[in-house]
Amino acid sequence: MAKKAEAEVVHLKSKIADAEKVQRAEVNELNKKLDRTKQIEVKLINLKSQMAESDIMHKMELLRQSKAFEDEKFEMISSFNEKLRELESANVKVKLTSSNNLEKKLGELLTFFH
Repeated sequence: MAKKAEAEVVHLKSKIADAEKVQRAEVNELNKKLDRTKQIEVKLINLKSQMAESDIMHKMELLRQSKAFEDEKFEMISSFNEKLRELESANVKVKLTSSNNLEKKLGELLTFFH
């Protein structure tokens, strides 16, 4: 009877050892999957960071282009205003010259008829 019990204990110990091996293998497999999941999470975080950085760079470029456009528009308006002032000044001079010429002609006519 003792031998039978001993054999049963050895058999159960063997089964326990086999179960522990299977359990360790399962734990190792789960640890590998966990590590892979963590690697994927890190890659996703890096990708999101790169996308955000790219988006920021794109927006900064759009702002630079917008600023350049505004500067160019300001320069064009300033140039247009300067040309307009020059034309207005020339127009006043022409009007004054015409007015002076008319006054001279009127003066000559008045002198002629007196």
